[in-house]
Amino acid sequence: MATIFINELVKATSVSFVQKLVDKFGGQRIYVPVKMPHTKHPLSKALSKEELNLLIENFKNEYIDIPMSLTKEAPLRRRKILELKNKKWDNMSIATSTGCCWRWVYKVLANEKKRIVANENQSDLFKDF
Repeated sequence: MATIFINELVKATSVSFVQKLVDKFGGQRIYVPVKMPHTKHPLSKALSKEELNLLIENFKNEYIDIPMSLTKEAPLRRRKILELKNKKWDNMSIATSTGCCWRWVYKVLANEKKRIVANENQSDLFKDF
């Protein structure tokens, strides 16, 4: 099993289909079953039989990471995550407040920490001059 990313899903289906998945499952990792699931399954509730069949035909037994949005909202969310962390918010509260999944919050904070360390190390390059 591999993780399928959204660009692969768009190529196999359509943007409108992917938008429907984002609306229903944004921020989640979904498993695509091997065969048609029962009617109470979350995918059966969210998608038509034709859509679900298309998903199964292309991605059965795979995981799909569904983003929170298909638009380029990431820079705004990054800034808001950093602002809330500076206010001493916990990561789960930040995720809820910004409409992100918790993994994105951790990734943004880890990247910011790396950026800060890199900037601190940058000053060491010129200390001998």
